[in-house]
Amino acid sequence: AEDIDETVLTYSQMQAIASGNQMIKEKIQLDSDVMELKYLEAEHKKTVYAMQELAERKLPSMIENYTDLLKKSNKDLERYSENPEFQIELNGKIYDDRAEAGEELEKALIKCAATEESIKVGKYLGFVLSVEKNSNKGFCEHPYMAVLQGELKYTTEAPLKNSIGNIRRIENLAEKQIEQKVNSLKESLEKAKKDLSEARANTEKPFERAEELAKKVKRLEYVNMKLSEGEADDIT
Repeated sequence: AEDIDETVLTYSQMQAIASGNQMIKEKIQLDSDVMELKYLEAEHKKTVYAMQELAERKLPSMIENYTDLLKKSNKDLERYSENPEFQIELNGKIYDDRAEAGEELEKALIKCAATEESIKVGKYLGFVLSVEKNSNKGFCEHPYMAVLQGELKYTTEAPLKNSIGNIRRIENLAEKQIEQKVNSLKESLEKAKKDLSEARANTEKPFERAEELAKKVKRLEYVNMKLSEGEADDIT
């Protein structure tokens, strides 16, 4: 007898179902179970591949990047910590009075507003200070910002006609944003390391129902063989 298809029943098999033949009923159930288990096995393989991609490429690259950024942000934090007193250099002149410094900074903002070009203004705590057009102005209240450039870049909005306020913003930028950057990078680095450990563990996980699938495939092959031989009686 010819082999029967795994999913298409012959007229005689349909008659067997109608008569309550257990072999045919078992075949139908096995076909369904094997199909479902193979689908789950394929999904498991996709997950394992995704975990391998994370463990071998993406996460190590992220960890390397976060490590480098954290090193740079720590250098910036050290630079800030070494300069506790207020002093700012604007256009080659040192200011220790916030009001005067604010007036000088306002000139740079007015020029930036006229030209819409980034303008290097001076230095603050060893960081290069500039003003530039706010690239996120659609989401922010003010169109211009002050920028501190050290190992990394730190920004704050700098509205016009807010001279002393802008100096305070720059001070707060150095005081708060650098430390926030350090803490954020530490958290990101630790999370990436944890994710890497979990991804590596997941690449080693076997398909939990592999044994069940193997047994049902073997049983289905046996049932199909018996049906192909024309044995439609109950089998064990």
